[in-house]
Amino acid sequence: MNEILQGFLTLPQVDYSFRLLIAVLCGAFLGMERSFRSKHAGLRTHAILAGGAALFMILSKYAFFDLAKGAGLQGFDPTVIACYIIDGSGFLGAGIIFNKVDQDTVSGLTTAAGIWATAAIGMACGSGLLLLGILTTLLFLLIPRLIAFNHVYIAPIRVLYLKVQNTPALRRMLKEKKEEYQIQVVSARYGRTRADGSVSIYLQIRTPRSISFEDVYHFLKAHPEITEISI
Repeated sequence: MNEILQGFLTLPQVDYSFRLLIAVLCGAFLGMERSFRSKHAGLRTHAILAGGAALFMILSKYAFFDLAKGAGLQGFDPTVIACYIIDGSGFLGAGIIFNKVDQDTVSGLTTAAGIWATAAIGMACGSGLLLLGILTTLLFLLIPRLIAFNHVYIAPIRVLYLKVQNTPALRRMLKEKKEEYQIQVVSARYGRTRADGSVSIYLQIRTPRSISFEDVYHFLKAHPEITEISI
């Protein structure tokens, strides 16, 4: 029994366990921040992903040296498992993105990027680069604060779906209101014109802070030639 306990408490085992713990904590902090903002893939997902990536990284670096010594180091590549961590986290992120497809709009990109980056943090911790993993975690926790700053001081981009009667009068009115309200059209995409003359428009717009987006929305909603509008 003492021999078994001594095997558990060897310095490498303690070091590897500490790395795994740091990775799980980093993932948990990132997941907690996501949970606070009611986003998908929260604390458990990020903690498990970071811990799993760290464990795979430890296995990749240290678990097979006994086999390599017996067969010689020729052809031994400890990075093989690490490569599959990147593929696996990318697969999870792709699943999140495709699961969030709604009509022609793709969402979930930030969550997928977070999954991918959390795996990288776990790999850094597992390989022994603890300071790098912790610093990256702190930077990723800071990013949402910068986004909040952007939403306070810079007008956010709004997405509008319009179904309109495609008439010259309506196009002229929209152009005039765009100039009057100083609306910046970030992107615009038009659907096919239907038999009744209506057309779908997907808009990404930014309004000045001095102009209420709600006023623009209610004005468009009340216009008779705009038959459907949604945010």
